[in-house]
Amino acid sequence: MPKWFKRAVAIINLGYSVFIVFIVTNIMSFFYYWEVLSNYRFDTTVIIYLICMIVGIILFHIGIKRLTYGIASILVQNVNDTLLMQCDVKHFIQLVEPAILYMNKGKILWFSQSAIDLSLKMFLAIAYMIDGNPEKAIQIDTQLFSDPEFIKYKNVKLILTRDLIKAYITKKDSDRAAELLNSYKQLLDEYEPDRKDYDIMKDQLTDMTFRLNILNNVTDGAAEYYENLLQTPLSESLKTAVYWLLANIYRIEGNEEKEILYLRKTSENGYHIYVAEQARCILANKGLTVDEPVLKKIKPKRISYILPVLLMIVGCVPFIWLAITKL
Repeated sequence: MPKWFKRAVAIINLGYSVFIVFIVTNIMSFFYYWEVLSNYRFDTTVIIYLICMIVGIILFHIGIKRLTYGIASILVQNVNDTLLMQCDVKHFIQLVEPAILYMNKGKILWFSQSAIDLSLKMFLAIAYMIDGNPEKAIQIDTQLFSDPEFIKYKNVKLILTRDLIKAYITKKDSDRAAELLNSYKQLLDEYEPDRKDYDIMKDQLTDMTFRLNILNNVTDGAAEYYENLLQTPLSESLKTAVYWLLANIYRIEGNEEKEILYLRKTSENGYHIYVAEQARCILANKGLTVDEPVLKKIKPKRISYILPVLLMIVGCVPFIWLAITKL
């Protein structure tokens, strides 16, 4: 197991252990109070304390779960940034693949079938695609599509369909990509327009339509769309993909000056992404110098501990009150 995954497992296991100890301590204290001080009588004080204890356990559970899963999610996000921000695809695969293989063995039941598990698998599929291995990406996304735990969510269906379309475009299978594009349109028609991510999903349809057209050497409106897209916040890996698309658009249109411009941008921004390596080869074949790619530095993500810790403290109040006044 990679170190980051061991840390995530240890943190969540610690959270569960602390919560179990908290429950046992509360129950033992309650029964002591009930036996010694109330002689197993259900008077008003006992009932009030029991209700407060249950509420306290619930609040403590919410707090410690937010805290431990929050820390684990930050570890996952820092790993994802290896792909999204540093464009170090091969290192990302080395970090994530062993963790997923470990989860697939069923050794960590609480970790699998979760948002973290889904996120890791989807990002691994994307990593294989942009590493020039669309077959593996298709394999992972197809497996996720057959999992009822994941596919019951409409947005996951759309995201997986989108990723499959991109993988088939990378594979240069325009027929299968076109079939899936029609499926995406049907899923989008069933999607509620008032959902906050509807506009994003709709824009993805435009993006994939242009990508498929470029594969078929049709560039009408594509350059303007992707030039405008570069003016919006994008991850470094997506920005690299857009640079590559623009280089191909201008190649098809016969604009060598702009083709070279975006090949250089792809090369400089993409680090170990497959299209960046392709861009370097094309530039080298044109007799142009290519600078060595530089690995970008990223700032580790952090979480706010205030609310989870506050919930845990409030959850301890009934037990502390009993310890001070009755025991």
